[in-house]
Amino acid sequence: MKNKQISPARVPVGHSRLNTGKADSISQDILSSLPQTVIVTDPNGDILYLSDNSERLFGITQDKIWKLGNIRELFGVSENEPWPMLDGECADDQTFEVSYRWQPDEERQIEISVRHSGSGTKRFVWLCSDITGKKLVDSLLQRRSVDLDERMRELFCLYRISHLNQQKDISLQEFLQGAVDVVTESWGHPEIACARISINGETYQTERFEPVQLRESEGIQVGPDAIGMIEIFYRKVIDDPNDSKFAPYEKTMLKSVAATISRFIEGHQSTEALCIANEQLQVERQALREKNSALREVLSQIDTEKKQIAAHVQSNVEKIIIPILSQLSGRVRESETGYIDLLKSSLSDIASSFGSDLRSKYSSLSPREIEICSLLRNGLSCKEIAEFNSTSVHTVLKQRQRIRRKLGIDNSGLNLVSFLNSI
Repeated sequence: MKNKQISPARVPVGHSRLNTGKADSISQDILSSLPQTVIVTDPNGDILYLSDNSERLFGITQDKIWKLGNIRELFGVSENEPWPMLDGECADDQTFEVSYRWQPDEERQIEISVRHSGSGTKRFVWLCSDITGKKLVDSLLQRRSVDLDERMRELFCLYRISHLNQQKDISLQEFLQGAVDVVTESWGHPEIACARISINGETYQTERFEPVQLRESEGIQVGPDAIGMIEIFYRKVIDDPNDSKFAPYEKTMLKSVAATISRFIEGHQSTEALCIANEQLQVERQALREKNSALREVLSQIDTEKKQIAAHVQSNVEKIIIPILSQLSGRVRESETGYIDLLKSSLSDIASSFGSDLRSKYSSLSPREIEICSLLRNGLSCKEIAEFNSTSVHTVLKQRQRIRRKLGIDNSGLNLVSFLNSI
């Protein structure tokens, strides 16, 4: 469709139209070459000129636009409604953005640059461009920029708290105070945000803590037990209802911070429990050392007393019993003097440590075998031992063989009596 001039028959009453002179013809050629949709109006808004691409921009035919006749009608602005573009407030080459109902369920954003004609009859040149797509892209970029900024705030907060968590020898109090200071720096309005962490009745808060409006809170748990919470406040009321709502990243960040605090407290409690257990172990180990030392002293004292008792018994046997046996041996028959000598040697063995030493070194020996070892050590033969124990020589020989095996000399050439004397 060609650019149209309003013919006198089609121009509504009160509308003006472009002249048909050579100058206006040149102007129309220039206007038709512009990429924007061009509308020329008089100061009242009556349409004088439409470019060919107006149908594509406004979604209606040029005939319908001509029938509307006025720029206000085209954009749905009532005659009594203030409109700076026609109210004398519009400077030359000023740009506006307006909404246009393109379809019943679709609205477009149109950018209008209004320019004034130079001289003569005053006209307005409206350069109209569809910026709906541009606005959508700008909106998406802005949303992405906001999302990126929120993500950076969240990551910065978690990084700072993770850095606190990795510090060696940091106390629980230092960690919690550091966490409460960090979280407000990453909040949507850090300049008016304040925070508080409450753990088991103890409170950690930011320097300027003046809670006016509750922003958000999250519980802190260690295992199944709730031990406290972290709270974010504003120091003044935010009137904007949209701005007063917490952002999704803030809720996510607060949950992550609460979880990090929970893990740190769990680790801190485990470390404390381990330190207490180690201290208790050291105390018990020291007590055990002291008991072992006391036990060694007791054993040493017992060994000393045993030696003293053995020496006392030995002295009594030598001083009292042996002289009596010596006198008794002169009064018995010669055939019975061997028993007197055996009694002397047995008493000497009792007074000595032979029996206990033999029992401690060779615990597998029976009491009868220890008795036979003592008799052999005192010089009795197998026949004499058999007579003394009222048994056969064969039995004594078998007992002697078992003794050699238990003493570990059964396959050696060692003499049993010599071995027993060496113990």
